[in-house]
Amino acid sequence: MNRGKVIGLVLIVAGIFLCLESTLSATGYVVLNESLENSFALGGLFLLISGSILFFLFEVGRARLERDSSGIENKVISSRVKEDTHLLKIAKDVGKKEKISRDINHLLFELNRGNINPGLGTQHITEGIYEMRGRRGGRVFYREINPGKFEILAYSDKDKQSKVIEYLRNKYAHGY
Repeated sequence: MNRGKVIGLVLIVAGIFLCLESTLSATGYVVLNESLENSFALGGLFLLISGSILFFLFEVGRARLERDSSGIENKVISSRVKEDTHLLKIAKDVGKKEKISRDINHLLFELNRGNINPGLGTQHITEGIYEMRGRRGGRVFYREINPGKFEILAYSDKDKQSKVIEYLRNKYAHGY
């Protein structure tokens, strides 16, 4: 359970406690008329409402996050980067640059959502292979193998972009 939900539950419990405490008289009987005027009751009501809102917001946020980012597997069903030592070496070198790595992750996230034109746009490279260009220099090369299902072929930065394009054109020239 995340921190926001825990805080929400604590506020709910504190609100219930204050509301119940203020409605009971010294004899244990419920006194309804005095509870509305009592500051403890109003404070308890405030804590109860704010705790409920906080708990609800974090629960809805968690559900939305699970729905939106349930993994790259939604659209991108495989990555061929690890199958090729040359492309893997480039991907590892590029992954060491934090700015480029974040850019590539953003492009993958957008592709996963079905956005095939994120960042600075997408360019056709060769026979069914496309390059997504990120704003910070990240590049993702992919192809669509089924409608809405993508296969990642390579990652690079702007500096190694032309080498990767040439390599992919040679490797996939015959529909491999």
